Amino acid sequence: DLRILDSYNLTVSEAILTGESLAIYKNNETILSDLPIQDRKNMLYAGCVILTGRATCVVTATGINTEIGKIATSINSQKEEKSPLTIRIEKFSKQISRLLIIVAVILTIILVLKGNELNEVFMMVVALTISALPEGLPLALTMALTIASNKMLKENVIVKKLNSVESLGSCTVIASDKTGTLTVNEQTAKIIYLPTNKKYEITGSGYNLEGKVIINDLKDLGSINDIIKLGLINNESHVEIENDNLNCSGDSIDIAFKIL
Repeated sequence: DLRILDSYNLTVSEAILTGESLAIYKNNETILSDLPIQDRKNMLYAGCVILTGRATCVVTATGINTEIGKIATSINSQKEEKSPLTIRIEKFSKQISRLLIIVAVILTIILVLKGNELNEVFMMVVALTISALPEGLPLALTMALTIASNKMLKENVIVKKLNSVESLGSCTVIASDKTGTLTVNEQTAKIIYLPTNKKYEITGSGYNLEGKVIINDLKDLGSINDIIKLGLINNESHVEIENDNLNCSGDSIDIAFKIL
């Protein structure tokens, strides 16, 4: 993590920490109060991406002492919680065990009072206890969860853990952040708009080289090239091709212009 000493037009993507996809403007102003991470405008954090500008900073934290390191530490030290199904099964097993102990004690007393030998009493009580245990319960639960996961697979829902089937079935509301999951936060140039009010469509989407500019009138080719050159000259993004893959960094608008 860094404390900003001097900066110029510095914007940073802190999506890895806050989930916010918009660029955050940073400066070197002094903050006198304790603020949350997203409001600390004079700090840069490990793992975040600089989009535009430049800065001179001093290191304030490294390794596990950084904000991203603290998150990693808390995740690794967190105990895994039991699913609702596991909690109910454990509760049911304890109830069955207590009931069997009570029945075994009562049966032992009755058999002893009737004059049975102790070894026979012992064998009869053990046999009754074992036969009363629901040994097929784990297998039945596994089969039920497997069938449920197969049904969910047909609805394009992949289940990694069987216990999560029951947990998901108990949900009433699911909240999801679409950026980075449903969408990838990649700007795309779609239309070139000339001063003559003419529009030229751009195909493709995201950060790839598959699209092209559809030019119907070659007379406007010079104007289109001028717009593209201006977009490249006033551009601080970095785009390179490595093993047929695009590696992009910088402001999303600048990257979209370079991809164009």
